Amino acid sequence: MDSQMRQHHEAGGIFKSFFFLFSLLVRSSCSFFTDIGVGKRTSACLARPTPLWSKPPTTVSDFQNTEEKSSFDSSTVPICSYCSQTFGSRNALFRHLRDDNVCSLKHGGLTGNTNTKMIKESVAFLFGYEDFSDSSNDILDTRNRKSDPQPTVAEQVSQGIQQALVEALKSHICQDETVSFLSSEIGIVSSTQSSLARLRHRALSQEAGCSATGDVVVVTLSVPSCISLSLWKRVFKTMKERLSENRDLAVQLLACRLMEKDIVPFHAERSCTQRIYHYVLPISWLPDAEVLTEWWHQPDELPQDGSTANNLYSNYPKKASKPPTDCLKFLKEALRHAESSISRDPDNDDPSDDSIKVAKGRYGALGNRERRAWHSFASPLLVSGAVSPNHETAWRVVDRARIIGFVEEESNEKSDPKIQETKENQISAIIEFKGDDFLPQQVRRIIGSVVAMTHGWLPMDYFSVSTCRKTVIETPVAPAGRLYLSGVRFHFDELKADGLQLFQSHSSRRVVEEWSAKDAWNRNIILQQQILQRKGSRDEIFIESAWYEELRDVVCPRIRKLLDLQKDVIDEDIPMPIPSRDIDISYIPVLAELRRIVADGEWPETSVARSSVIQSKNNVPEDKRKSGSFTVVNPLLFSDDGSFPMANKRFPCLVHEVFRLESLLSENKVDRFTLDGVEEMIDSNRQPSSHCAVNCNAEFTPHVDSGIGAGQTISMIVGLGDYQGGELFIEGEKIDIRYNPVEFDGFRLRHWTAKFAGERFSLVWFTPETKA
Repeated sequence: MDSQMRQHHEAGGIFKSFFFLFSLLVRSSCSFFTDIGVGKRTSACLARPTPLWSKPPTTVSDFQNTEEKSSFDSSTVPICSYCSQTFGSRNALFRHLRDDNVCSLKHGGLTGNTNTKMIKESVAFLFGYEDFSDSSNDILDTRNRKSDPQPTVAEQVSQGIQQALVEALKSHICQDETVSFLSSEIGIVSSTQSSLARLRHRALSQEAGCSATGDVVVVTLSVPSCISLSLWKRVFKTMKERLSENRDLAVQLLACRLMEKDIVPFHAERSCTQRIYHYVLPISWLPDAEVLTEWWHQPDELPQDGSTANNLYSNYPKKASKPPTDCLKFLKEALRHAESSISRDPDNDDPSDDSIKVAKGRYGALGNRERRAWHSFASPLLVSGAVSPNHETAWRVVDRARIIGFVEEESNEKSDPKIQETKENQISAIIEFKGDDFLPQQVRRIIGSVVAMTHGWLPMDYFSVSTCRKTVIETPVAPAGRLYLSGVRFHFDELKADGLQLFQSHSSRRVVEEWSAKDAWNRNIILQQQILQRKGSRDEIFIESAWYEELRDVVCPRIRKLLDLQKDVIDEDIPMPIPSRDIDISYIPVLAELRRIVADGEWPETSVARSSVIQSKNNVPEDKRKSGSFTVVNPLLFSDDGSFPMANKRFPCLVHEVFRLESLLSENKVDRFTLDGVEEMIDSNRQPSSHCAVNCNAEFTPHVDSGIGAGQTISMIVGLGDYQGGELFIEGEKIDIRYNPVEFDGFRLRHWTAKFAGERFSLVWFTPETKA
């Protein structure tokens, strides 16, 4: 017991000794920190490389008299030393430096704040512009261009917006010399635009001469991380002012939004799910134009709320009576024929017989729409075979084609007085087209076809025939200068914001300038008036009148003949041919070699690329070796370094006879088909070709040859064998090539094979461009 008490006493003594030593240490430390100023709220402890506020520093003496401090002293209010703005508390000042504009950059830059760093920010702009340039200066014929084409108006406007953005940012952020180091780091990283085709096929770019009221560009640039939304608003305002001063670009900024950093970055071109175009269609192009004009000038039926328009997107007052003629009814019916129908079996995507492909991958019900081959509704000069139904680019979806309103040209005091008498007839219908993509001239060719169908100059099933993948039909193209891009949709982005469009405010979005339906409507009306005033000039009236007369008297009768010809070819029951005995002796060696290869079962397999443009035939024997196509190379023009096709090694006799036959045929007169027309019975004077396509029982679908002709853009074709039918179609014109050589521009003109029966061979000599 005594030992336990002694141990406890010794432990207590040790604890007391430790506590005494700790107290001495604390007192010494306090004395040390007091000597250096810690514990006293002096100016030394609050000193910073850059002061946050301009008031005198707070000290301990400030709190000695609590009664005096209970009253507000304006001399101690925190003040920002950068913008001289006052705040009610230090926290408010700190929030100002954290969240607000240039002060954050100045303070962070001067103090070496690592939170101020450069980041990538994606900014989306909604804008409109005027493009009344010549539509013939398009991207159409670019295959033979050695240099890049000149930028379109849409590209120039995009570049102007990007330049204005960088300049506006620098002017707001880099006003102080202390942060001038940031100016060199602000710059454009990338940009995408809905109307331009950079990731899509080039042939899907918007045609020249097309204005816009709803184009979208997304600019990704490097900016400081601490830019606030309020500063972005000032930047956007400065951009609008600078662009309005630029007389070279007629551009209007309409809305702006900072895009969120998603896993899949937002892309103005790739993320766009629908494009919307408007065409200003004159009533004078329709039947009973005078009756419609009188009906239009009748008093309007005003709604109860006093408004004069029945929707925000059209200048279309309600009339007290229905139209006295059925021409608008026929116009609506013709437009409906242009729309893609909804597939009954969305899972079936087999384009084997004419067929219709399903628009898989589109948003919601839009993915059930059927794609159609619009190759006949694009310029035949489009690049890379985009006008061929075998090219995926030609398969497009028209979601909606409808009349959304009417507009009448407003009087203009500066107009020619002699034209004022015709102003009452300047009434136009606004035709809206919605679709996934549109080929250049596609909308204008649909309009030209619809006008002809409304008059009865073309049949109502014209669209079903002209979008058939087995044929090519001429389509009338409406005048340029009346088309504009009204808007674009991004359905997958809208899904994240309860269906709100791209530039509408939402809690999950950072919208700098919100899109307004009223502003969009006003902008559409302004552009429509500009179009009408331009088209109201004497020269334009004369040009469009001549187009209308040519459509009625020349173009439509020619198209009807082609339609009858196509129908006869499709419905024709071709009898088996009788073997021919009177063959030119020059063809016999080649024909003998071809028949020997087929008889021996040595016909090579057709390449995958060429198989895509050959129609499978039911009347050919099941042995696949007796049909197809292969290519041989002229050994007289190249040395055999091991790169010759396998056919050159397998069939040397055939190769020799094929190019000998070309030499013999070049001495005769031939018909030549080019973009400029037909030249009949001219001297060929053909130089030896480098290649020859050898075909057996191959029925080709409409296509243009791949590649570019190197010096010799003209191909020569001839048919051999005992067959009936099998004519060559060139842009819809039927040509008999059986033992009748023909020259044509196969790299530019669409051509295909008519139905045939029997044994049909054909040889096509050509010279493609070779890679360096």
